[in-house]
Amino acid sequence: MLKSPVGCRYKEAINECSSALELNPSYSRALVRRAKAYEQMQHYKQALSDLQKINRGDDATADTRVRQRVRRSIFHTICCGADLVCHNTVPAPMTSNDAVAASGVLFAAVRL
Repeated sequence: MLKSPVGCRYKEAINECSSALELNPSYSRALVRRAKAYEQMQHYKQALSDLQKINRGDDATADTRVRQRVRRSIFHTICCGADLVCHNTVPAPMTSNDAVAASGVLFAAVRL
């Protein structure tokens, strides 16, 4: 039996998380997992949207705040070229807790 392509697994994860979010729109684990699947498929706008929803609520973590900043930068770079400050959106300053969580996330973004 052939294994399904990796992209299909991310699509399946997105569909499952979307189904869970239809039942419970504030289900933060589904938002985090769907954002990660979107990231892997390079759908940065959708990943950014999910991360913003998480970070507006009580379930925000240092990791989700850093991921939001990184995804916003990547999205704006793709959208606006090299200008990371387009549409008057400047990322908020990073706290010391965010810097600790940033190590793995920023490394992954640089490899893109």
